[in-house]
Amino acid sequence: MAKRTADMIQSELERSRELSKNRKRKQRSLMTPEQKEEAKTRDREAQRRSRQRKGEFTGAKKSRGYKTTSLPPPDSAGWVAVDAALKCIQDTNQLASLDPSPSMNEHRAADAGECIPPINPELEFEPSGCLEDRPRNSPLPPTIPSSPLTDLSEFTVDEFDPSDNPRLDFVTDVLGVQVCVNAEQIEWTSGQHSILPYLEVENDDGKVENLLMHDQQYVQGLARLPESQPSSSLVLFLDRHMKKFDLVNAARDGLSRNKAVVVRGFLDVDGFEFTMAGLVEEFNTLPNRPMEVHDMGKRVHDFSDPFVHTTVSRFVRDIENPGVVRVALNFPLPQLAIPPPFEKLDDGLCLGWAQTQGLVPVDNQLLPGDIWTVGSWAIAHHAGIVTYPHHDAEGAGTYAIPLSGIKNWVLFAIKDQQITRQRLPRFLANLSHPDSRLDEFLAQVDAETIHLYPGDLIIMPPGQMHSVYTPVASLCRGGNFFNLDTMHLMELSRFVDTTKAKYVTNQAHMGTLETLCRIVLTLPFLSRARKLYKRSLISLCGMVVHHTKYNARGGFKQRCESIDQATDIAQAVLAYFGLNTFQLYTNFISKPDADMFDRGEVVDSDVYDLFKDLRIKITTTQ
Repeated sequence: MAKRTADMIQSELERSRELSKNRKRKQRSLMTPEQKEEAKTRDREAQRRSRQRKGEFTGAKKSRGYKTTSLPPPDSAGWVAVDAALKCIQDTNQLASLDPSPSMNEHRAADAGECIPPINPELEFEPSGCLEDRPRNSPLPPTIPSSPLTDLSEFTVDEFDPSDNPRLDFVTDVLGVQVCVNAEQIEWTSGQHSILPYLEVENDDGKVENLLMHDQQYVQGLARLPESQPSSSLVLFLDRHMKKFDLVNAARDGLSRNKAVVVRGFLDVDGFEFTMAGLVEEFNTLPNRPMEVHDMGKRVHDFSDPFVHTTVSRFVRDIENPGVVRVALNFPLPQLAIPPPFEKLDDGLCLGWAQTQGLVPVDNQLLPGDIWTVGSWAIAHHAGIVTYPHHDAEGAGTYAIPLSGIKNWVLFAIKDQQITRQRLPRFLANLSHPDSRLDEFLAQVDAETIHLYPGDLIIMPPGQMHSVYTPVASLCRGGNFFNLDTMHLMELSRFVDTTKAKYVTNQAHMGTLETLCRIVLTLPFLSRARKLYKRSLISLCGMVVHHTKYNARGGFKQRCESIDQATDIAQAVLAYFGLNTFQLYTNFISKPDADMFDRGEVVDSDVYDLFKDLRIKITTTQ
C-alpha cells in the first residue's frame, strides 16, 4: 500500500511538472510584439553591463568579433588580472571587517496580525484578471556563484544568455508565469532587472488597472537606492571561509556596533526547489495543512486586515497564478536554529536557558511557547511583494537565509543628529507608514540595498529598520535571538514600541521577559574573559528591574517565573553604577549628548568582583 501511494504521488508530481511547462509556453505566447521587443532590449542592455563589469574586474580587452567560451591560457594576462582582483577584494573585505567606526542604523517581515480568525474558505479574495489556475511547481532557481570572479567559465563569453548572469535577470522566467504579462519592469542601481508589483483588476469603467500601483511606486523608489558595498557603514560583509571563532566574534562585534552582518553563500541550498515536491522531500511539509496568509489585494482595501485562509499546496500552486499575490509569514518548517557557528550569538538560549535550569527549574512552570518557536520561522512570498519599513518586535536580533528566489533587502540608518530619543518613535512611525514617500526621508536616513541570493545569510541587530522587495517567488528561513552585547539596541527598540508598536513592528513575543531574566541570572557566573559593555549591561538590567515600563503598546503583560531572582541581581548591578531609581536610570539612558546607538565602554574589573559576590550569595543560599 505504501509503495502504491508513493507511486501515485510521483505520477501526480510528474504530471504537474509537464502541465507547468505547457502553461509557461502558453503564457509566453501571449506577449505582444512590443513586450517581446522590450525583453530583447533588456537582454542586450544586461549583456552590455555584463561585459562592462567583466572588463572592470579583470581588465580584459574585448573585440567586437571575438566570441568564444574557452578559457585563456594559465599564464595569460587575464588570469594574472583575476588573481590581482581577487587579492584586492580580499584585502578590502579584511579592512572592512576591521572598521572600528560606529554607525547609526535601525528590524521578520511585518504586518502580522494580533489575532487569528477561524478558518473560513469563503474568505478567499480573488481579483479579476489573469486568474487562470496554474500547476503547483515553480521554476528551479538558478545556481548562484559566490563571486563573479570565481566562475571563470564566463570569463570571455560575448553572447548574453539570461541564465548566464542570474544576478541581473529576474524578468524572463517571471513575466507571464508568476506575474501578468502587463506588469512593468524596473532596473535597480546594481543592474538587476525585475518586475514591479502588479495585480490586474477591472475598475468601475471596465478598464484594466494595476491594483498594486502604490506598491509599484514605492518599489520604484527603492530601486534608485545604492547597492551596499564592502566599505558600507551599515553592513559588515564577512567571508564564510574565516575560522569559526573569528567569524562569530566579528559578527558579535559588528552587531553591537549597530551593523548588519552579511555572509555570501553561507548555506548550501543547491538543488532545493520551491515546489510541493521539494517541500515534502526537504522538510516533510504537509500539503493540506491550513495556514493564514496575507493577500495583497485585500491589503490595498484594508491594510490592517489582509488575512485569508488557504492550504500549503494551494499557496504553492498559486505561485504561477498571476491573479493571486500572497505572503505566508508563518510558513510551516521544522524548528531550525541559526546555522553553526552563529548559534553562539543567541545568548538567550546558549546562556539564559541552557545555563539556568539548575537555578530556576522549568518543571511545573507555565512558559510561553514562543520562547523556543521565535528562534525559527519561515516566510514564503509570491512574486512582486514589498514589505514596508519596520523593525522586529521586542528588540530581537534577526537572521534570514533565502532558500530559493531572491530578496532585495533595504536597510535604513538614522543620520540626522536632530532625531533624538524622544523624537525617534514618531519619526520611525512616519518612515514606516504605507502612504509615506521614501524620498521625503532620504535627507534624514542612509539607505542601502542588499541583494540576497539563495544561501546568503543576513543578521540584523535589534531595531534595524528595513524594507524588503521580493521580485520572484521565494522561500526564506530565519529566526530571532537575544544577544548580550546588543541590549542597548534592544532597549531602544522596545522604548519605541511602548508608544508606536502598532506602526513600526510585527507581533510581540510573549517570552521576551522570561528570557531576559534568564540572561541576568547568568551574570554572576560569567568569566572575566567575557567582555561586557556598560550601556548594554545597564540596559539589560533596566529592562528587568523596570519591566513594566517596556510593555509594547497594545500588547499583553508578560508573565515571568524567574523575575524575583533576576530582579535582585539586576538591582545590584544598577546600584553599582549609581542608578538606584527609575529616574536616575532614565536620565542615564536618555542623555541628550550621548549616542543612543552606542554600546558604551568596556566595564572595569570591579564589575566582575560584584558578580563574584553575587555568585557566592547565590550558591550559599541554595
